[in-house]
Amino acid sequence: GQTCQEILCTEQNKHSRLCRQVESMRQQLSIVPRLEKKLEDQQTHADKSDEAIISLSRALREVRNAQSQLVSRSELQNVTECGSGVTAWRHYPWVNWSDGKERGMLRSVTYNKQRNNTILKVEFHSQLYQGTSTKCSEYSFKFDGQECSQPAPISISNAKYIGGGVSNFFPAEVSGFCNATSRGPLQSGPLSISVHINDPCSGGDAYTGKYYTGRLTSYILVEEYCP
Repeated sequence: GQTCQEILCTEQNKHSRLCRQVESMRQQLSIVPRLEKKLEDQQTHADKSDEAIISLSRALREVRNAQSQLVSRSELQNVTECGSGVTAWRHYPWVNWSDGKERGMLRSVTYNKQRNNTILKVEFHSQLYQGTSTKCSEYSFKFDGQECSQPAPISISNAKYIGGGVSNFFPAEVSGFCNATSRGPLQSGPLSISVHINDPCSGGDAYTGKYYTGRLTSYILVEEYCP
């Protein structure tokens, strides 16, 4: 058998190994709170990330909804709060449009006026032609079938004639401000805005819009200004 000294030494070795195992387990357990705190922080960060993603998705849906409310792909519209300057506008284009009439309505659009106290600026851009010497054409805007009375009618006259086989097509603009017709101030809501041509010189040879090859975009632009 073993001597007393050998037995004592063996028991001491066992005790030493047990102490080391206990110390190792204690050290491992000591890092558990730190791991739990790290896991909690990561979960909080993940929650905030989820909130940011949800907020971004909501904003994206709002933008898409606003885009879908445009009247069409080619008609642009913008509305803002009433301050100084333009509070709303709308653009109505026609590619390669033309009309050879001497009298009557050329184009008509419907604009949704935002407020009662605003003033409208209207523009008609196209290409004009007059093919008869000493003759002329008049272009004007009407609002619900009436010419502007405040501050003044919106119209121009074209009497340009070159002759001799030379083309006299040229780009032109009819534009002006209006806040009332003979029927009274322009109220909020749907408003018919139209461009008309007249033949005050009698016997003219007018042509409006595209005539030759190439591309021409005629358009009406409506801007609504706060007072």
